[in-house]
Amino acid sequence: MKPLSPLPNATTEAISVLKSEMDEPYWEERLLQLMKLAADNDKNIWTLIYQIMRDADSGRLSWGYHKKILSGVVYILSYVGDSKSYRVLLNYVKSLDRSIPIGAMELISDLLPTFQELDVKELFTIAISPDELKSAFAVMALSKLMYENRLTEDEKLNFKEFLGTYKNYKYYLDDMIESTLEFLNESNSPSLIHQLDGILE
Repeated sequence: MKPLSPLPNATTEAISVLKSEMDEPYWEERLLQLMKLAADNDKNIWTLIYQIMRDADSGRLSWGYHKKILSGVVYILSYVGDSKSYRVLLNYVKSLDRSIPIGAMELISDLLPTFQELDVKELFTIAISPDELKSAFAVMALSKLMYENRLTEDEKLNFKEFLGTYKNYKYYLDDMIESTLEFLNESNSPSLIHQLDGILE
């Protein structure tokens, strides 16, 4: 297979090319190319990323019709993983004013822990938001962090207390909340702590 041609520098043209390529067999190769360019801080690629996120925010690009492009950008941001990438992704979530599929939210929340400059306090602030869309995202992200043991004991306690009364009528999270609370209860149970003490002695 011949090497992929560079994308046009003009962002509108580049997005048109991506739309035409997203269902082609070489799509993953295109994403790898963009990941490497973004990691090298290529100015044109970052301009493209910002425009794609703006288009997603405005609805010009939707998860229903352009899932491969939007999920691809999320993977690119996760691959780069620096503070700039983290802020682009979190600002997208914080500015959401339209529903997105639960699968898109799961993808973002699953990849969020890969960023080193994660702000747990900010996620708690989003979790208590009256906006059920943004709140659901933060709750899923915090659950992921909890399972990966990325929360302090105080944060786990605060999260447990929060989940005890949490309801989200827009996104069905009851099963996830139940399993998260079970995990938190088991991890703090005296019997488990005693077992761990025995192993560590």
